[in-house]
Amino acid sequence: MTSEAEYPNPVDQVMFILGFKHDPKFPTRLHAVVAGASPGLTDAAEEVSVYGAIHGNFMAISKVLEAVRAQSGGQIPARARHEMHKLILEQLTEDQYGGRWFPPGSVPQHWVSLGEFSEIFTAPEGVFCLPAPYVRLLSEVF
Repeated sequence: MTSEAEYPNPVDQVMFILGFKHDPKFPTRLHAVVAGASPGLTDAAEEVSVYGAIHGNFMAISKVLEAVRAQSGGQIPARARHEMHKLILEQLTEDQYGGRWFPPGSVPQHWVSLGEFSEIFTAPEGVFCLPAPYVRLLSEVF
């Protein structure tokens, strides 16, 4: 089932992409269940925890970008970009509600392959991908 809608809040959209929230084309979780789609998380405490972690990712990314811009005079130099790419691989992983490795040519909808931006995101077994809202925030790094 494909989504025709997107959550306006990027944190909610990442939660949907990672499978923690129902498809935004359904107005409620119950509507998703009735249609046979995944309702996402059903435990409110877990939902708040995941939301907080993803929101924290967005805040941390914003702060790092702000600091790099301040130090570099607005533009991110190539060396800083490479360091940011390494940080993405180390810190924005599946365990932190971030990226995942996918086999080449099988990147799911709403995910963005980072392989085209740097070879650091490619390996023989696959390509590192991020949910689209993270890539939009990090666009100046790529």
